[in-house]
Amino acid sequence: MTTNHLPVKYRVEVYVDSFDSDPMISLHGSNPFMSIRVGDEIATGCWPSLGLPMSSVADVIAIKHLLWEIDKSHIFHSLSVCIKMR
Repeated sequence: MTTNHLPVKYRVEVYVDSFDSDPMISLHGSNPFMSIRVGDEIATGCWPSLGLPMSSVADVIAIKHLLWEIDKSHIFHSLSVCIKMR
């Protein structure tokens, strides 16, 4: 059990249809991301690097949380989000 208070780094990775392939996008931050739940709607058109129309929307169909300590320097929280494009 870790008793030290280590800084936390955050990542959200978005997958399409399953977690079996590479994520469509990976977002990193130093603050926690908003809560995402199965059934939520995500506006995918606001990620210009993907080249999707601004009106693109997807439904969240699965969530995975990964937490691990890296070299006793920080904690990493990765949220994997699986979506189904509409």
